[in-house]
Amino acid sequence: MVRPKEIIIVVVLSLILFECHSQNIVIKNINTEGSYFVENFDENNFRVVYKIFSKDERLSDFNVVKFDSLLVVNDTSRISMLGNYRILGNASTKNNSAYLLGSVSNSSLVIHIIDNITGTGIDHRIKLQFNWSGNSPCYLTAVKNNFYLLVEGKISELIAIAPDGESLWQRLFTGASSTLEINFMKAINNQLFLSFTYDPRTNKAKNELRAIDPATGNESFTFPMIYGTKKLTIDNIIPYSDEEIILTGRSFKNLKKNETSSGIPYFAKVNQAANSIHFTEIKAKEGNIYWMSLLKSPDNQSGYLIGETFTSDPPIYIPLGGVAGIIANSIATSSYSCTLRFNKIVIVKLNNIVDHEFQSYSVATRTFSVNTYLYPYRFARYAYSKGRAHYFGGNEKGDIYCVNGGNIKKYNPSDKLEQTIGTIANANTPVVIFLNNEYAMYADQNLPKRELVFNLIKLP
Repeated sequence: MVRPKEIIIVVVLSLILFECHSQNIVIKNINTEGSYFVENFDENNFRVVYKIFSKDERLSDFNVVKFDSLLVVNDTSRISMLGNYRILGNASTKNNSAYLLGSVSNSSLVIHIIDNITGTGIDHRIKLQFNWSGNSPCYLTAVKNNFYLLVEGKISELIAIAPDGESLWQRLFTGASSTLEINFMKAINNQLFLSFTYDPRTNKAKNELRAIDPATGNESFTFPMIYGTKKLTIDNIIPYSDEEIILTGRSFKNLKKNETSSGIPYFAKVNQAANSIHFTEIKAKEGNIYWMSLLKSPDNQSGYLIGETFTSDPPIYIPLGGVAGIIANSIATSSYSCTLRFNKIVIVKLNNIVDHEFQSYSVATRTFSVNTYLYPYRFARYAYSKGRAHYFGGNEKGDIYCVNGGNIKKYNPSDKLEQTIGTIANANTPVVIFLNNEYAMYADQNLPKRELVFNLIKLP
């Protein structure tokens, strides 16, 4: 537990920090060098956590603002911590939401757990067996009632955390004589899936998928990502059924791999119960593709794999003290600036035919920059998780939704028809937070004014 003098919880927040209107909320004085996180923890309620701007790095203040689907603020609170902290991640269960806070100055990690009913939050300092370096990636997710924190390092740690902040179990991952890198962690079908790479950035690199039982921390499934003479990357894991998942990534011949190469796109249906894999390569000449989702057809007899093509510029070195590019939603402070562009949506119809139907949907390019260095596919995964791609979901009728320039579009891959259903004022920067049949909600940042704006769009 964190000592009371180090953490202060303020239940009521002065309304001078934000303005509420009928169609938007304007949050003021946001620290643009830190991330903000939005939780949609039930159908009608949202919560945003963000860092307040301050020139004094000895104290970090975070605002927690809860609002409903009509953009009416109904609860606010503040978290104050000694030290220069930033938000690293978030996750939610039915009853609780958790926010991960980290301080580079003292290598400290704190998880702030909020009761979704009462809005009360408590901070818990994370006890690691090895120190967090301050810039090492951290992943926070939830399964059922508990939270799971993965801290990457030379020896990576996975910790199960109960709603009261207590550690349930801890696991260490090491590559023995090899360098081990954990690409990401994802919770699907009440299991934790971890993507590993041994000896990254070398021709000897090999990937491995592991499933972890969240109750015990034991491995329930391990799959080396080699198919015949081909080496496979794991760029994403997509839910499919209670026993099956879809892996997407790239394949490379002769057991060689290049982290920055597009390779040959593939998808693989993995059945954990049968310990089997059905592997299919996708014939595409589109360059880099990051696959995002699987949209099942209305008849449930086939499905559409949805992805986007992207290009990633080489990192630009910025001297210390210089302007580090666009820093909205950045994940670290660094002397590099990287830019990624999502160019168009690509769709593959999955069926029993070897040559799956491939189509592309043209959209206006979306650009996203961060002030740190990320490898292209990790960058694409991060940008998509931050709502910076075009695609942001589908419906039961087989339509997909996307941002295209200044419009929200609905597109049907079967009949190839599109419809404009809403208009967004700022064409490149909005993050779509929520959408249903009646309205869409998106967030936008005004960097010069240090404002975060949530807007509501009524749909036809």
